[in-house]
Amino acid sequence: MAKRPNILKLATKISLESMTYMGITYDDPEYKILEPIIDDDMCAIMMHVRLETNRTVEEVAKRARKSVEFTQEQLDKLCKTGAVRYRYVDGKRCYFYPIWVPGIMEGILANREQCDKYPVLGESFEAYTRRRPEMLAPMLDSGKTGMFFMRVMPVMSAIENDSHAASYDEVRTLIENATAISVGPCSCRRARRLMGEGCGHLEEDMCMYLNDNARCFSEQGYHRLVTKEEAYEILQRAEDNGLVHEINQTPGFEDTNAICNCCGCSCFALRIAELFRTPRAIRSNYIARVDKEKCVACGQCVENCQTNALKLGQKRCATDPHISDTYDTDASVPFELQPRVPHEPLRRHAQRHRPLQGRVPGAYPGSGLHQARVHRPLHRGAGAHQERKPVPGRLRPHLQQAL
Repeated sequence: MAKRPNILKLATKISLESMTYMGITYDDPEYKILEPIIDDDMCAIMMHVRLETNRTVEEVAKRARKSVEFTQEQLDKLCKTGAVRYRYVDGKRCYFYPIWVPGIMEGILANREQCDKYPVLGESFEAYTRRRPEMLAPMLDSGKTGMFFMRVMPVMSAIENDSHAASYDEVRTLIENATAISVGPCSCRRARRLMGEGCGHLEEDMCMYLNDNARCFSEQGYHRLVTKEEAYEILQRAEDNGLVHEINQTPGFEDTNAICNCCGCSCFALRIAELFRTPRAIRSNYIARVDKEKCVACGQCVENCQTNALKLGQKRCATDPHISDTYDTDASVPFELQPRVPHEPLRRHAQRHRPLQGRVPGAYPGSGLHQARVHRPLHRGAGAHQERKPVPGRLRPHLQQAL
């Protein structure tokens, strides 16, 4: 397949604006997810759309120096792919695109027809969430809160009787304040299924979009609008299947406009916390604790926890944040992923490297080693030297075996 520099330029533009640029090549997921679904005309127009910036079709056409009719045609095609979205501002449709994840890639995976046609879309989504967060891992778990992409929400049944719970953390509050609600397929589980690694958890009607995103995706036909009562039923079904509620929350980029129902086996956001040991990346304002007096070690919490943060002890359940699906123990973590410990300086009398002078083997039949002649001064007189041949008995054991 021919390489397309214009798509590479577009992927670079998006990454620079999203502040995730690490250098984009033709083998990177940002390029691979755009290349099969965006033609040259669409690319030329998308180059004049900007991250989270509202631009009408007239503004985009003026920047691209194209006619309004041509620009509208290409924007409609871009919205159909899920790479570009729109919202209504003062009655006018304004076009923009979000960050890669959560954002563009989930939108692309919402289109089932193009996903079935190009399985590389699912592979690119998985590769991005596995490779790109590596550079952010130190920031994801720094400070009191860390930098986070998604936030875990408590199940509604767990906070119904909590009079001190913040209303912002209740899924019910997000639903009640939404002007529009839509549901569609889970992008993560669809990507894993396309890769042949489906986990079997619910895929359809598990991603919930709110407000402008709900209207945009429902108009494209990838989501369906639902009432608030239907939304509560979907959330309850997710809870019954042991799934975790998460909301998108990337500081500085976008407001909360989606509710995901995630599992630890396919959800890429939950996987970031385990793969890079950064639990604050998906932090919640609520922390689950074990009541020692009431715990009977039934193991239900261990079975339902999607991040394996719990283990069943001898008498009661206990938390151990160092054990995850990725590695059983700290000792099994590969060396290159272990925390770096600065080397101690060499002691004053530490042994230096010893030269091999006088220990180089000579030529022996079948050894494949060339004759080595070593000269040593014997100090028998000024400038006196004597030639010595190496003795096999004085060779080191591993050299003797080689001979």
